Amino acid sequence: MRYYNLLFLVIVLIFFISCSSKDININKYDKKIAKTYDIPQSCKKYYKNNKLKVAVVNFTNNSTFGRANTKVSSKSFEAGIGFIGIYGDSDSSGNTRVVEPKLANAFIPKIEQILLNTGGVDLYTRSDMDKINAELKLQDSGLLSSDSVVKFGKLSGVRYIVTGSVDYVKHKFQNYSQYSGGLLNASAYSSDKDVVAAAALIHLVSSLFDGTDINVGTTVKILDVKTGKIMFSKQIQEYVSIKSNQRPTYSELSGAVKYSINKALPSLTKEFQKYFSLNGYITNIKTDGENYIAKTNLGEADGIKKGDNFTLLSLDNHKDPISGEIKCSISKTSTKLEATKYINKKSSWLKTDNIKSLKIYKLIKKEFK
Repeated sequence: MRYYNLLFLVIVLIFFISCSSKDININKYDKKIAKTYDIPQSCKKYYKNNKLKVAVVNFTNNSTFGRANTKVSSKSFEAGIGFIGIYGDSDSSGNTRVVEPKLANAFIPKIEQILLNTGGVDLYTRSDMDKINAELKLQDSGLLSSDSVVKFGKLSGVRYIVTGSVDYVKHKFQNYSQYSGGLLNASAYSSDKDVVAAAALIHLVSSLFDGTDINVGTTVKILDVKTGKIMFSKQIQEYVSIKSNQRPTYSELSGAVKYSINKALPSLTKEFQKYFSLNGYITNIKTDGENYIAKTNLGEADGIKKGDNFTLLSLDNHKDPISGEIKCSISKTSTKLEATKYINKKSSWLKTDNIKSLKIYKLIKKEFK
């Protein structure tokens, strides 16, 4: 027992030593590198570290999964799946009520969290959104007209709107055990124990596949409120299954639909990063003679944490061959940087294994892990 305790302590010690060895000692980096970067004129606008103001507007439910009449009995509740909605079966004492899945805003918190993780947005508050909704009557529609989008921007000061629609909800009840149940009942009259055991096993396995398969398609859009134009549009879909040999209740179906959409939303992370990611730039470079660290103008106020990853960007003037307009061309380099523990409110030190192209005033982009 002592041997295993000693071995455990050694493993823990090695782990902490290996982790601590990854931290740099900033005092050893005493040599400055004064290489500066001449920022192309057309790219200087990307150095303004102003977060974009974004609002997430209620989605439109274009699917057949919507408001429904259900009958609720004090004894039982059984929901069936209809083409236009959900209907309930009960005895004559059942009471009818209208239920609403409220898909329009069910997954807005998930979208807002993904946007906040980009580091480059300020979200328009839900309380302020309610005031604008009351004036423009947007509660039941996320697919706004160009005029409504522009008007929304003028009233709120928002630059971009994230919205979209629930396009379809497909559901199918699979009851495989009803077939194997007949086999199980028939085997009960057999004197062969192996036949009975095999039938029971088949019934057990088939029941594991019983349930309701749900497939939801959702379109997410990013709108520019200055022009009313759609900047980005993509349909996402996800499959989920309610495992049960009984038909699910309306609440179970509604929850599964919402879960399906929330499960699919993280696939948009890279697209959101493309439009809303946080940019910064290098303000200082130091070396200890072998390794390099770079200081950036991003810090705690920008949500920077130890271990955050960044990519060094390459900028260049690009002349449009048709209009002759000079535009900024941006591309990623192979130089990666990682935030160290040396972070204060308005700056932080990043470590890198690649000094290639690293210069003061070079632009960097925060990446998702």
